Amino acid sequence: MVTRYRDDGSTLYDFMHLILVRCPRCQHCAQVIPVNANERGLFGARKLVCSSCVLCKYCRGNIVHFGGNSDSYFRLPLWLQTHCCGKVLWAYNAEHLDFIEKYVQATMRQGQIPHMITGARNGTFASRLPKWIKSAKNREEVLKKIALIRKTLL
Repeated sequence: MVTRYRDDGSTLYDFMHLILVRCPRCQHCAQVIPVNANERGLFGARKLVCSSCVLCKYCRGNIVHFGGNSDSYFRLPLWLQTHCCGKVLWAYNAEHLDFIEKYVQATMRQGQIPHMITGARNGTFASRLPKWIKSAKNREEVLKKIALIRKTLL
């Protein structure tokens, strides 16, 4: 069965409104969310909230660290992560995990149409996924690991 994925232009930043992390106090799942619920910007203030131990911390958001399997504000390990194909498969939240799963499941993938003026099309999240995730030879293992990660959301 052929499944199709068409790049909708989403970027990694579109998934940063909710970041699930490991609480530094109790090791349960905590959330990194904007202080102002209406704010979707990258550099806005964020708060770390753990409903398990009632931890609450704030970050001004003026310095953002990117890279790998930790959040960009408090630099805490992401809740949704596991080893896969010799690398780390991670996601910020359920929506982000769904996106990766739909991409990996697709046997036919259509890229973003180039921007009319700049011709750019490699800024989308799908275009920036690592090759090991995109590889058809890893599809089965990546999907198994996504299912495993999904169980931690329950």
